[in-house]
Amino acid sequence: MSTELSCIVSSRNINIEPLIKLLSKISDNIVILDTSDDDFVKNVQRLSKKYKNVKVVHTLGLGHPEPFIPYLTKKCKHDWIFRLDGDEMPNKNIIRDVNKILDNAKEEGIAAYNILRKNEFWDHNILYDRVIRLYNKKYGFYTGVLHETPIIKGSVKTLGDKYLIYHYPFKYSKGKGKRERNYAPLMFYEYRLNFNILIEETSRRIRSKYIIKAIDKLVRLYLAILGKSQNEEFSKLEYLIIFFFDTLRAGITNRSFFEFKMKLLGIKGLVDKLFAFPPEERREQMEISMKIRKYGGVTRFLGLDNEKVIKEINRKYKNKLEGAALLIELLKNKNKVTR
Repeated sequence: MSTELSCIVSSRNINIEPLIKLLSKISDNIVILDTSDDDFVKNVQRLSKKYKNVKVVHTLGLGHPEPFIPYLTKKCKHDWIFRLDGDEMPNKNIIRDVNKILDNAKEEGIAAYNILRKNEFWDHNILYDRVIRLYNKKYGFYTGVLHETPIIKGSVKTLGDKYLIYHYPFKYSKGKGKRERNYAPLMFYEYRLNFNILIEETSRRIRSKYIIKAIDKLVRLYLAILGKSQNEEFSKLEYLIIFFFDTLRAGITNRSFFEFKMKLLGIKGLVDKLFAFPPEERREQMEISMKIRKYGGVTRFLGLDNEKVIKEINRKYKNKLEGAALLIELLKNKNKVTR
């Protein structure tokens, strides 16, 4: 059984054949983003020969797959996309009912679905969260920032708890903590905050103009009292307050005290690391962060939706840089030429 559904799967040094075999039951168009090491690439390329519905795009990794999603989307022939990482697996209920779910989307004008995800960590702690992974590309898109939820211009419906994505983030990693060490530096470039950005982000999340205007007035009053500029970066205390409330919101939304506690414990360490950088480097990070927003995301800023740009990056940096270090290098270089 296949339906009018494309799948995007990101893979790095993982045996994804069980996932591809399962997705082939519901999709005739599976696009794989493969950032595997050279000695593992052939295992993924073999899938495109074994499964006629599979296309493989191999490139140097940038620490996380989101910057490449707009490029991969161009290779999807259907409007509806089911996006998964190589260490995720949809349960049998999703596979069984996907046709019914998409028929319902057409009838009700739904643009995306929020799906429950079960994350099993190396210490056997279980964290449940909800992720938008099934969406119509006409109304949903990625900008390329770390662990991004796609921006949906339309109605989002939450699927019942019987529909589940299993996620084993440490099952395939070579040692616990490896991923955090790779991901953390990117946050200093992508998530820098000032009060202009706060209003900008609020307007994206909240549709009510009255609430946005009220927040804007409160921010302006706060800045006037302190004599600060709206373009000035948050202070350490302001970062802590904002991250606390964002973490509280995520914990309530996902109904998970464990998620709230886990993220809360990491907030102070993250902020301390951020302010440990020399002032000049922090200014550069802030400048890059503002340009990322100005261009509409990392993907557009670096031109990663363009096949020629991706090929040039692979040619220039192969056997030299990859992962988060390569992405930071690209961001710094682009920042210099756009000054």
